[in-house]
Amino acid sequence: MSTSMIVFYFLQLAALAVAIAISDPQLNFGPFCGTPSPVYDNGTKATSWEQYFEELEKTSGQNGQGATDAWNANPGPIPWPRNSENKVVIPYCFTQEWDRKNIRHITEGGMDKWIEYLGGTAGKDSGHAISFKERLDSEGKPMYCAPVKKYRDGWNAGIPYDTVAIEFMDGGGWGGSVGLTQNGKPWQNLVRLSDGFTLGGVLHELGHVLGQAHEHNR
Repeated sequence: MSTSMIVFYFLQLAALAVAIAISDPQLNFGPFCGTPSPVYDNGTKATSWEQYFEELEKTSGQNGQGATDAWNANPGPIPWPRNSENKVVIPYCFTQEWDRKNIRHITEGGMDKWIEYLGGTAGKDSGHAISFKERLDSEGKPMYCAPVKKYRDGWNAGIPYDTVAIEFMDGGGWGGSVGLTQNGKPWQNLVRLSDGFTLGGVLHELGHVLGQAHEHNR
């Protein structure tokens, strides 16, 4: 990823403050990179999700609430909330111990880079409230999203569904859910890394988690 692209992501995030969420109407961890562009009611294909929502907001008369129409009033992704200390803490867990062992370094390196690009640790000096925090048990040990030997067939009952699951899928695609999804289902907030993962790619997918969508299929 070039420096100019990284700067572009930073400027987007700064403008959105805590990030506005846009996602795939199927509510399937989406949109991941490669999600097709949306289609208007008249059958015309939008050139990008950005264009789609801009047009939707113009015609909806809801002052920026057009996403509600796109989701048919169903609970779609939303900005990450602030806690009692006015901080935006994005929780995450690695799918299983293997994932944490193999991709923790590059994943958390990407998180650190995002915080660096935002101006440093959340607070008045940096002008932002965002941080990432791994889910830990009462003994301070990492909690894993999936029970052992039940990957994707189950979800750790001790972990809230609003937690970002971070996984490595050999031979699979890259992906990052956009913003926060709260629809009462597990695995809706997700970062997926695959073969050839790079810091630039991790930054890209974490950008989605922070709320950034990008244009598809121009």
